[in-house]
Amino acid sequence: SSLSKRSKPRATAWTLVARCQRALGRYAEERDALLELVALKDTVSARIRLVAALHELGDHAGAEEAYTRGIDLEPSDAACWALRASARLRLGNTIDALADAEQAVQLAPQDLDYRDIAFRSALWLERWDRALFHARVRAELAPADSVSHLMLGSVQMELGQAAEAVASLRLARKIKGSAEISARLEALLLIRALRSLAPQQVVAFALEGDALRALGDRDGALEAYEAVLDLEPDDRRVRLARSGLWLEAGRYADALADAAALLQGEPEHADYLARRGEIYEAMQERERALADYRRVLELAPSHERAAGLRAYLARDR
Repeated sequence: SSLSKRSKPRATAWTLVARCQRALGRYAEERDALLELVALKDTVSARIRLVAALHELGDHAGAEEAYTRGIDLEPSDAACWALRASARLRLGNTIDALADAEQAVQLAPQDLDYRDIAFRSALWLERWDRALFHARVRAELAPADSVSHLMLGSVQMELGQAAEAVASLRLARKIKGSAEISARLEALLLIRALRSLAPQQVVAFALEGDALRALGDRDGALEAYEAVLDLEPDDRRVRLARSGLWLEAGRYADALADAAALLQGEPEHADYLARRGEIYEAMQERERALADYRRVLELAPSHERAAGLRAYLARDR
């Protein structure tokens, strides 16, 4: 700080002060130091550093202004165009953000970060044609990056290109290194694409419920299954699946109600009896569980749960 207070302050002194203030997390002081630096030496790099401090302080309007000055200084600097687009997105100025982002990718067509900003800007405006264009170019530039195919699939889905969306999203999941993408997001995008292929709404909700259940989203799956049963109360596969979710959640009364509804129509169905037996077992109603399990083995000796049921029965001897 003493250097910056000399009669002839130097740009390097303010640069050092700004760096120290950032290291200390004192962004207002960093901003003030950078303003002094810009007053002495107005360069694009100084403007970009000033904008970073303004963003930290939530001053996105100030950041936009600083980027504008940077563009005035160097109109061919793609970073300034892309970063001003990002600032404008935060300010809700999506039309100008897209224009800036398009200019950035024109100046630096190989840069994936700038391409991502253009893609996000197009999404905000629902300019699906531009979003699709940027997603396709990104996939061409980075074919081994699962994010590229995820972006492409999401836009194809919005455009009703269900088969193409399914192919893109499945490719995203196959690529190594896709672990950084939320598995749930992938699955939900995929299932939304499958929905548009499904001929009936009931099938669509059932598919979504199955996907969410596989991902461990019990509440989401229950909501989807509820929608199925509202539309089609006699869908036994979904009711059986829902009873299992109620059981996992410890809501035994609801699980039993679903099991009872299933058995009312088919009292000798081994799967339904096995489910009710599971519920009784969880409720520690051993005699009722034993009765259901014995009946399952009588009806279906090779039932998929036969070994486990026999082991449970053996403990009663």
